[in-house]
Amino acid sequence: MLYDEENSGHDAHLEEVVIDVIRQTVTLRMCAYPEAQASERVPIAVTFEKVEAIQTVANLKELARHHFAGHLAYWKIAKGAGTSYFYLAAGCLSVTAKAAPVLDRM
Repeated sequence: MLYDEENSGHDAHLEEVVIDVIRQTVTLRMCAYPEAQASERVPIAVTFEKVEAIQTVANLKELARHHFAGHLAYWKIAKGAGTSYFYLAAGCLSVTAKAAPVLDRM
């Protein structure tokens, strides 16, 4: 799901971003389509450990207006250490970590 080039997070709903400064973790909770032809989003969490940096530029008012269609245009996830990008309908979120992200279906 994370590395599916066909779907790549298109139209996912971003529900929560949890930053734990002490543990150096970032968790993104979303509802995303598991595959391009899926008719329903499923709840997922993407967790990053050994986080070095997180950057976010987001217009929350515009994201709220895009809720019906989804908040994400697409994501580009690092397959190992590196930077992952979440391109929002109105902004961008990036996470740089020393470890590969972990996907959990909720």
